Amino acid sequence: MFEKKFDFYSPINLKSYNLDLIIRYQLDILGKLDPFTKRHSENVANLCCRLCEYLKCKKSFTVHCTIGGYLHDIGKMFIPPEILNKPSRLTDEEYEVMKTHTTLGYNLCMGDIRLRPYALFALDHHEALNGSGYPNGITKKDIPYGAQIVRVADEYDALVTKRQYTTHVNISETLKDLIKDAQPDPRFIALDQLNTHEKEGKINGLILKKLFKVVIDDTLYEISCVMDYVEYLKEQIKRLELIQSYQRKADNSNKEKTNVITGTKNRAIYGDTYIIDNLCGLNFRISPNSFYQVNHNQAEKLYNKAKEYANLTGEENLIDLYCGTGTIGLTMASECKSLIGVEIVPQAIRDAKLNAKLNNINNAQFICGDATKCGEKLKNDNISPDVVVVDPPRKGLTEDLILSIKAMSPKRVVYVSCDPGTLARDLKFFADNDYSPVELTPFDLFPRTSHVENVCLLVRNN
Repeated sequence: MFEKKFDFYSPINLKSYNLDLIIRYQLDILGKLDPFTKRHSENVANLCCRLCEYLKCKKSFTVHCTIGGYLHDIGKMFIPPEILNKPSRLTDEEYEVMKTHTTLGYNLCMGDIRLRPYALFALDHHEALNGSGYPNGITKKDIPYGAQIVRVADEYDALVTKRQYTTHVNISETLKDLIKDAQPDPRFIALDQLNTHEKEGKINGLILKKLFKVVIDDTLYEISCVMDYVEYLKEQIKRLELIQSYQRKADNSNKEKTNVITGTKNRAIYGDTYIIDNLCGLNFRISPNSFYQVNHNQAEKLYNKAKEYANLTGEENLIDLYCGTGTIGLTMASECKSLIGVEIVPQAIRDAKLNAKLNNINNAQFICGDATKCGEKLKNDNISPDVVVVDPPRKGLTEDLILSIKAMSPKRVVYVSCDPGTLARDLKFFADNDYSPVELTPFDLFPRTSHVENVCLLVRNN
């Protein structure tokens, strides 16, 4: 991977919002007249800053030259819009008008004490070292060094940036043109008697060399960004290939502002909106909104321990509260007389009924409703379970539900808990209501986390 050498966030690389309010005001006016020129001015300023760094200029001069880069075309605000924004090539007469932006910018800067230090950037940035530039045709010795830097940055950006009246030139062709501009006229190279300025090109060769370094930095940076993006695309392709390999895909949307992540509606993108998993020898249909233990192997151990604590002989009536898709209760159904499951999620209850049918279990029924209210209803209906299994969420059981369980008077309660804190609280309330904990077994379903599941056996006193 290529090293990113240029720090675009360096304080020395000024942005337009860092400039003096007066300068920002002038640039904003220019931007309203010609957004292409404003963007060009910002590009030139950035190039000037970076050229000064490679030329090892003092920081004060670098800042001065960078601001000069911003203001070099400020005179274009006085150019008639029909010329400034003309989409086609300028006529000779129009070009002469356009060239006056140098003196117009100079006069503007000289008329404002805050802009006066940058007046020569506006005036001399089109002057050439060999005297062929405008407006005054001065030579190298009379052109300020800062204006020479702006000339190189200005010419480079003008060629590589697309304008309303012309397309851009590729970077390599632009650099070739700049190399020609840095060389003296080939017609006069062999004439030793020429004046010094006649042996000069239009632009400063040393500054052009530093521009090459800036362009190389930009190119390497862009290559680095492309390579990073290619790596990102490779990762996304792998992800899409993985998604494509799934037999089933579904989309879920939730517009409610609650702490619940998923919504109630699922849309099948490909295949069915459910999966089938085999657990403890049974097949279970699982929908997106149904609760299911994700650690398959540990879940089997947990359910077998719950079955062990239930101690079924085939004659017991079993109630499974918070039954989800019926997993715990259905794994015990073959060893009990009857099974009643209670769950508040309608989709889970539909899955539980289908799971019973899928496994040819005929002694199970499932009720959709709140566990506490259904517990009270079962008690009022004189349902007398021998064993109650509860598998509540982290908040644990309500006191009303524990009292309903007490009123139904089962011999044993098997409590499957995902929060030791609420389990301890509920065990105390059970103990106050004639049910004592006998044995507890923890299960680590989420390795390397603080979470632990517990299965606890409670028996009725007497």
